[in-house]
Amino acid sequence: MSTHSLLDRKARIEQRLFEQNQFAIKYDLDAMQEAVELLALPAPARHTILVGGTNGKGSTCSLVHAAALEWGLRAGLYTSPHLIDIRERVRVAGELAPLEPWVDALEDLWDRFAGRSRPSAVSRPLTYFELVTLAAWRVFADASLDVLVAEVGMGGRLDATNVLPHDLRAITGVSMDHMAFLGDRVEAIAREKVGIFRQDGANYLLEHTQGIGALRCAVEGADVSVRWVPTAPDASPPMRNQTLARALVAGLAALRGAGEETWEGACRRAEASARWPGRRDRRFARGRWWWLDGAHNEESLAALRAWWDEEGLARVQVVFGLSPGRDVAEVIGPLVPVVDHWWVTEARSGRAQRAEDVAAGIRSVAPGARVSVCPVLEEALTAAALAAATPCAVAGSLYLLGDVLSALGFTPEDLRVWEPGERS
Repeated sequence: MSTHSLLDRKARIEQRLFEQNQFAIKYDLDAMQEAVELLALPAPARHTILVGGTNGKGSTCSLVHAAALEWGLRAGLYTSPHLIDIRERVRVAGELAPLEPWVDALEDLWDRFAGRSRPSAVSRPLTYFELVTLAAWRVFADASLDVLVAEVGMGGRLDATNVLPHDLRAITGVSMDHMAFLGDRVEAIAREKVGIFRQDGANYLLEHTQGIGALRCAVEGADVSVRWVPTAPDASPPMRNQTLARALVAGLAALRGAGEETWEGACRRAEASARWPGRRDRRFARGRWWWLDGAHNEESLAALRAWWDEEGLARVQVVFGLSPGRDVAEVIGPLVPVVDHWWVTEARSGRAQRAEDVAAGIRSVAPGARVSVCPVLEEALTAAALAAATPCAVAGSLYLLGDVLSALGFTPEDLRVWEPGERS
């Protein structure tokens, strides 16, 4: 089949998929488990590593995945959300999911389990994320992977990824996020996150991380054993991610009977070769550099501010937008002292707060701030690019960031997760 025909099929099935109850609340994993059994899916990889947490889980997964590739293993990476193309979620040996197997899997699963063209073959129609996870599982199982590194979508206990058979699990930390789905107290959120832990295999937590008290209580309540990974109390988020990734790679090495020299060398190389698009991401477009980060809650925006400091950005202008449910006044505090101009806009997808509402929230926190409302994204980007020499940044929403990358001319192929260099 021609590439053009495949792309047409891809566009049609993904449009149906996007209409499939994308942000549904799930009360159990029964239907997902029924689908796995009905399909008789084999394990997606010889070993699977599952990583949850409020912030940093994607970056940690990227590091572990890169280390596996640097080690010489055949590795897969499952993450969410995507920025430009849904196949970014499903990486095989660092590359986007192969086109034809991806389209074939989605079409078959949609027909069986979406509950649209015919009744679902399981007890209820599967959600967007459940269908994507099953399609990814099929692609990974066909790819003969040594290891799959999978990021939990949201929460943990009821997340579709929790149906994957997993050998190693980790939680990066917890803070207040997705409260409408996970609970309005950090203790409740921690219990949902710890729902990925099992008695078999190994479960990892950092000794010092965001919400560690709530996580300790959740672990005690779940009655599971944990391997505590030493880390400094004042370690930065990137350093915490790196430390946790190293612990997971060491755990994988133990499963495979590999020595310390093997996995440590792979980790060192991965720390130079791993990439995580849309997070601490500096790119050149429209004649200037852009500092891009999908930070959208208080902890991640504080980490973003720390990155700006590391980059020597004393003052910035920021193209900014938030998804529904985010409280502007609660999250933007870390950025206020260094932002010269807020260009407030909206993601094209419609998954966005009104620019006027976000701007009002900014003004309530910083009454003297320069705030321009540009509901049309292109207007915000053009204005920022043409403004004074102040560096341009983008933040507030991964949906917005994906639209920005596309508008600036980047393609899914530009969003590499692994850039191997010369091996020493």
